[in-house]
Amino acid sequence: EIRAAIDERLLRGGLTPGNATVEFDCGGDCFGGATSPGDPAEVRIAYPFEFAFLGPIMDYAGATDALGSVTMETGFVMRIE
Repeated sequence: EIRAAIDERLLRGGLTPGNATVEFDCGGDCFGGATSPGDPAEVRIAYPFEFAFLGPIMDYAGATDALGSVTMETGFVMRIE
């Protein structure tokens, strides 16, 4: 359910869900119930982004690889209910 919600929001943003790296960490079996209420659960998402117009400028400045891309990353932590 979590991955489906993330994929749906990536699609809404015009991104391809298959390009995203999604990691879950809850210090145990996140989906098998081996955690306790109140334990932290973390989700991390990384997505490669290719600059259409700024890519050549960023390549020249050495800020990206040869394709003019960077990996955008985000994450959040919440408590298990």
